[in-house]
Amino acid sequence: MALLQPESFYHIYIRANGSENLFRKDENYRYFLKQWVKELQKTELMLIDLEYTMNHRILVI
Repeated sequence: MALLQPESFYHIYIRANGSENLFRKDENYRYFLKQWVKELQKTELMLIDLEYTMNHRILVI
């Protein structure tokens, strides 16, 4: 696994296949966010932006 560089920005793009929704239920999306925050708190990374649509997520850390 590559190491992240300090004082750098990382653009993370998560997309479903075709026009399908990434999460079928709101509770699945809430679980994803809860896990994401939990993992971020173990690091010195900071979530700067989060874009949400039905079939993709964009995160900037």
